[in-house]
Amino acid sequence: MWSGLVEALTKAAAAEDHTPCGGGGVLAEVEERGFAVVDDAWPAAQVAQLRNEIEALHAADCMEPNQVQFATGSGPIRLTKPGIFEADMHHDQRRQACPGFDQLFHTVAELQSCLATRFDVALEPDARPPAAPCTAATEVPATSTNATHSSTTQERGTANKVTKHTESAEGEQSKDPDNKNARDPTAATDDDARSSGEQQEQLQKNQQFSTFTLKLQYNDGTGGCFPYHYDNPAPPNKRLLTVLVYLNANWQQGDGGELMLAPFLGKPQVIPPLENRTVIFRSDRILHRVLKASKPRACFTLWLDGANTNTDDVVFLREKHLTPAFVPELVRSPLQRTLSRAVYEEEYERSLRECFGANPRDTKYAVALHRAHLKQTLANDKLRQFVQHLKTARQW
Repeated sequence: MWSGLVEALTKAAAAEDHTPCGGGGVLAEVEERGFAVVDDAWPAAQVAQLRNEIEALHAADCMEPNQVQFATGSGPIRLTKPGIFEADMHHDQRRQACPGFDQLFHTVAELQSCLATRFDVALEPDARPPAAPCTAATEVPATSTNATHSSTTQERGTANKVTKHTESAEGEQSKDPDNKNARDPTAATDDDARSSGEQQEQLQKNQQFSTFTLKLQYNDGTGGCFPYHYDNPAPPNKRLLTVLVYLNANWQQGDGGELMLAPFLGKPQVIPPLENRTVIFRSDRILHRVLKASKPRACFTLWLDGANTNTDDVVFLREKHLTPAFVPELVRSPLQRTLSRAVYEEEYERSLRECFGANPRDTKYAVALHRAHLKQTLANDKLRQFVQHLKTARQW
């Protein structure tokens, strides 16, 4: 259950005012800075159970390699992040093997109800106020885990809409591979293939109408990392908040796997992945990456969809936005996503090479797609000039 975290958020809010779980403290920090860190919100026994479940799932070969998919003119390309494995809890069999996470999965409404007092969180039926009817936003299929990468920047016909950001989050489009079992994989039968296909179809159905995604992650400590990305980079993604919980016992400096948050134009924040540490941040406006891990690393992430994410006013960059006067607002707006790669082009490429470096083919594709995106963005004279201005305003 989420009661420990909800209680921590409630106490933090009560310290500021009397609004239940949404007044001040941690959630105010998320709203103002885009992120906040909460330590020791979970009971120690629950942390140990969840860590053991992830480690057991990985040991049983029941986690899939983390993959990212890009859409290209010649078809989709899948790239694999070495050393990083994950399990989506919408997968019934995976979840049933993890009773602690199964309970979390079925009680997400506790946290949604808490956060909805301050953020426009899309609610599961059990979390909605009794008198409130279902809205169109919660009835539309949520696609937060099914967005496809695009390496292009598109323009709409209206002259004052300079560009629409269409790139999807790196590291969050995963492919559910064939069903894993204890038998020799070379002995697979047609029945196995049908079973795998049925499981994948069921996973997609389970995800379709959900307003959240819950994933477990295991980094085997062989240098696995993530490049810079936003968890909600563009439509049709609907993510609003990312809730990341670390389960790493005895983490020490040098073990790696730190989370690096890069608030737009601000100073980066390096957050050690300490046991029982929760990081909450805005999925649509906090650029971040994960540094290389030299020791195994376990965590889980809950992504909560918003009821009205990626509306036109935060997707389409217009000419009126390309002025120094708009920069303070841009820092707090998801519109920053359109320009992020150009403003941090060297950092993006370096992180891509670090992430995919063990695989020359994947590195080649990742860097080529990054450069193609830059070329599209910087082809616009006004955008190029504005990007140069933003680079001078950076604090790192």
